[in-house]
Amino acid sequence: MRIAVDLSSLSDNFSGLERYALELCRALIKESSADAEFVLLIKNRLPEVLKPFAREKRVRFVRIRGKNKLLANQLTLPLTMVRIPADAYIFPAFPVPLLFRKKHCYGMIADLGCYDCPACMTLKQRLFFRAGARHSACVCKKLLTDSGFSAGRIESILRVEKERILRLYCGIILPPEESITQERIAEVKKKYVLPERYWLSLCTLEPRKNLKLLLTARHELTEEGVSLPPLVLAGRKGWLADDLFGSGDKDILFPGFIGERDLPALYAGAESFIFPSLYEGFGMPPLEAQACGQRRVLASDAPALKEVLGDTAVYFKNNDRESLKEALLTLTEQKKAEEEAVRKNLARFRWEESGKLLWKELKGIGQGDRK
Repeated sequence: MRIAVDLSSLSDNFSGLERYALELCRALIKESSADAEFVLLIKNRLPEVLKPFAREKRVRFVRIRGKNKLLANQLTLPLTMVRIPADAYIFPAFPVPLLFRKKHCYGMIADLGCYDCPACMTLKQRLFFRAGARHSACVCKKLLTDSGFSAGRIESILRVEKERILRLYCGIILPPEESITQERIAEVKKKYVLPERYWLSLCTLEPRKNLKLLLTARHELTEEGVSLPPLVLAGRKGWLADDLFGSGDKDILFPGFIGERDLPALYAGAESFIFPSLYEGFGMPPLEAQACGQRRVLASDAPALKEVLGDTAVYFKNNDRESLKEALLTLTEQKKAEEEAVRKNLARFRWEESGKLLWKELKGIGQGDRK
């Protein structure tokens, strides 16, 4: 059988959704049978992370071109995809383009923040993502999502039957030991001009991540005389992030986007990892931090975060400043999550399991159904 997969977004940013698409595709290829062929759509150039795929005899690439992200994704991509004869069409990073309609189509809806958290988006973003979600719900054989929480919201808001929702958890890849040695941690601290002690939060700097609440709670604690380590807010700048940079506090550091090679040491070198997000469909960074040896994780009690972190994190009441202040104080008590509990929790998230589930779904599609 032939499977067409949209990986064009990997040529733009490389954040959580792009990583999800990459690793799910990798696992799917690995778990599929020898007679499965894959057509991977890329944009403008072959991303470095996809070059290993070029060695696979069962894989070929189709290139689309375009500098304008919206036009490429919503016009060039569907017009190219529709001309590829395939048994299944997978969009593993985002909903299906509005102009695409094909039998045996699978689109990703990571969350429904456009409905559940509308204040964290512009009006154009809300309308666009809502249109994409509803289109996917209409045309897809099954919708892909990455958590039970998101599956429930898709069922409730988009009125999609449970049987048409395929939950494929993100996987956690443990870093090699040499990436989190004391020497490597020291190199990364020097590279990004970080202090010896620091608390870390890593995400796209945007309203949904609720970093302003974290800055406010931290500021109030220091005004009350509590001594806290410097706070590192790492990640690329999103929309409405400018007001985060105006505090003038020298103990708030913004190293910007962190490269893949440096992430494990950045996580491992922090005293604690803090994730105050208002809303998540899954929430990869806290699990990544734990995979790198971090045992002090503080997160909001947003449903998806509690689903994936279980009892391995400290929680505060979502969007509650006083609750966050109390939780921040617990981080100074040097308490750590139990090693065995973290290990068992991380073991729940394996890319190969998600790849097996997706292949099980796809292999039921008959060659005679191709259109």
